[in-house]
Amino acid sequence: MNVVKRGTLSTSFKRKGKNEFIYKDGAIGIRGAVTKLPIMSAMLQTSRATAKAPRYKFNKDNDLERKRKSTMGPPSGLPPTVKRKLITSSSKLDSSSSSRIPPRILASDSAAMDSSFYTPKNRPAAIRYISSSSRGPHSGNRSARSTNTSFVEASVILAISEGRGMARGEIGMAAIDLRHPNLILCQFSDTLLYTHTMTKINFFNPVEIIVPHTFCEGIQPSQLYQLIKDQYPLINLTAVQRRHFNDATGRQQIQSLCAPQYSAVYLQVLHKFYALTAAAAVLKYVEYIQCIVFARESIKIEYHSSENTMIIDVGTATQLELVQPLVPSAGPTCCLLGVLGPTYTVGGIRALRAAILQPSCKKEFIEARLDAVQELIENDSGILSGLQDTIKKLSEIDKILLLCIETDQQMDKYGEAQLNQTLLLKTTMDMVPNLVEALKPAESGRLRKIKMDFENPHYNEIAERIKCVLLDDAHMEKGAMGSLQRCFAVKPDINGLLDVARRTYSELIEDIQKIVEQLSETYDLPLRLNQNVMKGFHIVLPVSLKNRRDFNVNDLPEIFIQVHFNGSSVTMTTEELVVLDHQAKEALNEIQKMSNIVISALLKDLRPFMPSLYKLCEDVAELDILIALAQISTVGSYIRPEFNDYLDIRNSVHPLLDYNSQVMPTPNDVFASPEYNFTIITGPNMGGKSIYIKQIAFMQVMAQLGCFVPATNAVLRLCDRIFSRIGFNDSVELNASTYVIEIKEIQHILKGLTRCSLVIIDELCRGTSVEEGTTIAWAICEELIASEAFTFFTTHFMYLTRLEDLYFNVVNRHTAVAQEGMENSEKRLVYKHKIELGISKIDHYGLSLAAKTNLPEETVNLAKELAQLISIRKKQDFSNRVDDTNIFNINDNDIESLSKLDNYVECFNKESETDSDFAEALTQMIEECSSTSKQSSDIVSTDEELMEETVNEITNEIQLENLILTPPPDFRNM
Repeated sequence: MNVVKRGTLSTSFKRKGKNEFIYKDGAIGIRGAVTKLPIMSAMLQTSRATAKAPRYKFNKDNDLERKRKSTMGPPSGLPPTVKRKLITSSSKLDSSSSSRIPPRILASDSAAMDSSFYTPKNRPAAIRYISSSSRGPHSGNRSARSTNTSFVEASVILAISEGRGMARGEIGMAAIDLRHPNLILCQFSDTLLYTHTMTKINFFNPVEIIVPHTFCEGIQPSQLYQLIKDQYPLINLTAVQRRHFNDATGRQQIQSLCAPQYSAVYLQVLHKFYALTAAAAVLKYVEYIQCIVFARESIKIEYHSSENTMIIDVGTATQLELVQPLVPSAGPTCCLLGVLGPTYTVGGIRALRAAILQPSCKKEFIEARLDAVQELIENDSGILSGLQDTIKKLSEIDKILLLCIETDQQMDKYGEAQLNQTLLLKTTMDMVPNLVEALKPAESGRLRKIKMDFENPHYNEIAERIKCVLLDDAHMEKGAMGSLQRCFAVKPDINGLLDVARRTYSELIEDIQKIVEQLSETYDLPLRLNQNVMKGFHIVLPVSLKNRRDFNVNDLPEIFIQVHFNGSSVTMTTEELVVLDHQAKEALNEIQKMSNIVISALLKDLRPFMPSLYKLCEDVAELDILIALAQISTVGSYIRPEFNDYLDIRNSVHPLLDYNSQVMPTPNDVFASPEYNFTIITGPNMGGKSIYIKQIAFMQVMAQLGCFVPATNAVLRLCDRIFSRIGFNDSVELNASTYVIEIKEIQHILKGLTRCSLVIIDELCRGTSVEEGTTIAWAICEELIASEAFTFFTTHFMYLTRLEDLYFNVVNRHTAVAQEGMENSEKRLVYKHKIELGISKIDHYGLSLAAKTNLPEETVNLAKELAQLISIRKKQDFSNRVDDTNIFNINDNDIESLSKLDNYVECFNKESETDSDFAEALTQMIEECSSTSKQSSDIVSTDEELMEETVNEITNEIQLENLILTPPPDFRNM
């Protein structure tokens, strides 16, 4: 497959035509003969300095093609390691093992006619994706959990296609997981910011992204290509020829590979042009580069739409710490995935991560999961413990899905993997009756549905077919015993040659044991036989503690070679034992090859049951999620959430603080409704404003995930999108300051806002001057106030709190802070971390907080003096402006009254529904103005005329029909 790497092109040739930079394929196909233009040789020479090792090797060395011949008889000569070796240091390792040539990965018989594929160390290999252990560290806070990871090791390859010209912004995606083989397709329309595309990439968590080479051709790459490189620098981004993004090929591949039970997906994607092109590219890439070929009608293919799921953009997921902490060293439990996990199975943690990043919006699905979680918590018959005991034995159940991959029977590595898959499948089928038994007391619809799935008769048929081939006591082992277990897993009398090879191997083992016994009697040494993968069969001589100081390997008889003393024992062998060990290995290889033939035939018979195995893995993963949610819901005061058209949470705490903090966090209430959907939160720094709004988003995600929430009462509105504007970040790459990024994020929020959205904004427009920041923030707030979304807005701009006077749906809240200290002494702030109604009344709280730090005292005192000086200067400037108005002979109270009248008119011109409401409110305002104006003494007739004219202008502007507005008597007598 032609791989076009943008990074390896010389800068001196970037202005050439695009055809000079692209490999031209021969007529053989994607892996056929490759011809290059003359300019390519010069380019490759210039790029060798930066790319010493090629990303993909296409080597035709015949020496690497030779296969090792196996014979049943003795070897023609002694192995080269018969000379005596005295090794006194256990830290020295055989260097030959590190320089061993990597195994050749062959895809199919048709590929055997072509070039050989090797797995370079600098690329993610299919073998490493599939066979490497996916189990990792776990949180030690929960002793009830097994040792599993809270994070998912990436094993997904993603192909992205985008329309051109008028179709720009139409995105198609195809993702295939090499550890959990299934193909997911999606197609959607995105904006030029590609927010939805970035969200999907974060959801799939790919290890490599495939794009058409047209994304990066020419001098300037496409915007999507550059955005992926900037936001996901650790993901391999590979460009291939665009002709491999072919919709007809994708349609044909889906028809050929899709299991019959999932064939309905074909109708869904029939006209999804860009999803089909991405599917064609990723399947061909996996086949010819990763060297994985899927069997016909064996894999599960799904189409994911964005309906009925909550959309959480990448920035929001990162700032909320949903699947990973902001600080990697903080530990796995500092994110929501770490708190809800770890799960017992790899499929469970993968499904849980996907559910957190894309919670459901379907109330029926959420309620069904909540019913199941509640039953697991409240059931007294031990259903939860019974499921835990069984699920923990199925930690690697996803590996049975690798059955859909076709392999070459001649490859020992694949043969061993196939036998391991069969043994794992046998163990899994033995566990299914235990799951059915554990779910017998279940009453909730979700658990009963899973129990019915486990009663699928196909599982019994799979178990019976396996029992006809494998021994009943066959199971998976590791190390040398695992190799021996695999060789004798197949029942006798199935393959005659296999029985002969086993008999030969058993006789060799008996001969080796007799030799060791004879050596022990001859030299009067306590010798014993041992075997491992590195040394094979060898002799071990234990050395007692009292003899270790005086022990000398040179005192051993000369018959022993390859002596290795590690302090507590001596490992060694003899020339005769080396020959027998070599023969035993050859016999073992013969057994494995013949066992592979039997196992391959068995797996071929089991492939028609692949849809049932997919369903089994899904049900086990769902059970794993339910167990995880039930366990976290039993910690502390968690309550089942309810759903309505408003938001009302009582005594809620932040889930991460509740789980990790040694002290109980301060509980707070949350309220929002269609009538009061905009909340402004003020208060000092460190008061808990940011934690409070993040806590609201956490509650929403957990509730729609189907989990209980940490509160005493919780009613939430189903949310389809969560938007956030948190933190202060700039971007050197994008040449964007903190303020520019803030405005861009707000632009994204305003464009994607829906009536059921949840918006949390933390200190908007702090990246510019106070005056301009306040005005921009005010205008943005008015846009959000006009929507039906629930918005929680924290700010230090106290002027924004006046929005409550103009809009009925705005509520002011603040973080409660107390001041302690004598009147003459300096007062200190005591943070209560409680959210209360009203506006914060604390002045200079920033200086008070700075005084608590290690900032020099002189610096703090100077700041306080400057703050007082600035306050006095502002008062003087205000007095001067008031004096300038004396030419009209108007006092301060009159100016304030006119200002209030003007604000009230502007407000009610926008918000009032009826003329009577406006008239009543305006009359009330005039009465307030008249009561305050009584305090003034020197009022001339000019003031009366001015006020009368103002009232007349207001009355004419609002055009009140059939309504006479008469000022109160006090107002006329001013």
